[in-house]
Amino acid sequence: MKKKLDSVSFLYIWGGNVTWGIITIACLLIAIIAFPKLPAQIPVQWNNGVVNSVNKKFIYAYPIICVVFRFILRSFICRWLQIRAFYSYTIADYLTNFLCFVALSVEVFSIFFVYNIVKNVTVIFFIDTCVFIILLLIGWNKIYQKNKQLSKNE
Repeated sequence: MKKKLDSVSFLYIWGGNVTWGIITIACLLIAIIAFPKLPAQIPVQWNNGVVNSVNKKFIYAYPIICVVFRFILRSFICRWLQIRAFYSYTIADYLTNFLCFVALSVEVFSIFFVYNIVKNVTVIFFIDTCVFIILLLIGWNKIYQKNKQLSKNE
């Protein structure tokens, strides 16, 4: 039996615990690997072209951020969706994992910035946002079509 991976299936996979675990473990592994090679101060904030730096131990904040997003922020996202009459665990999980993906992107950017590989975080955020919006719109449309078909069959 051959299974087709459509947009709804992708949303379920992207929003799943396994994907969150992979992103979080990637954040942790990158931090562990990069930590010994990082200078004492790493960039974390860019303001009008000026870089503000913190102790390199901050690199371990990114995996912690992923845990906080999944276990604390996710419930706020669920509640926010519920208040707006569009409630879906799948969408809340998707948004949570996407925020973890952004944290991973920022972590990688910070390391690349230290070694002058990249200079501007805007490109990374733009690409992350485009992917997020496209997949979210496709997923919402598929979920809407599926719900519409289910209500039509009742």
